[in-house]
Amino acid sequence: MKGLLILLLSLTLCLLNNQAKAAFRIQSGQAHVSLDSANIVCHGNSLTFGTPGAPTVSYPAQLAADTFIINRGIRVTNRGTGGITTTGLSAEAPAEVDPLLVEGKINIDVFLEGLTR
Repeated sequence: MKGLLILLLSLTLCLLNNQAKAAFRIQSGQAHVSLDSANIVCHGNSLTFGTPGAPTVSYPAQLAADTFIINRGIRVTNRGTGGITTTGLSAEAPAEVDPLLVEGKINIDVFLEGLTR
């Protein structure tokens, strides 16, 4: 499971790094939105929350502590809930995730659901 979380974190950072290196911009009319001050919402079950362990060692906390993220003022929010199912995550998304999305910024929703034995 640790390998999956590291892979997910690596893929997220790779996406952000590739966008930054290419000076990625979204153009909508005259508005330009850069990666600086982007918004990442991590939505998932106890694996997102930080179990086993604590929220301070969760993958959202590790992502938020990354120098690339810090230097660009990218906000990382952990919306992990222990014991929630995929159906529950989908049902709560409009109330739990949608209000965290910021208009005019790049919003990335990292959705992680997994099973434990």
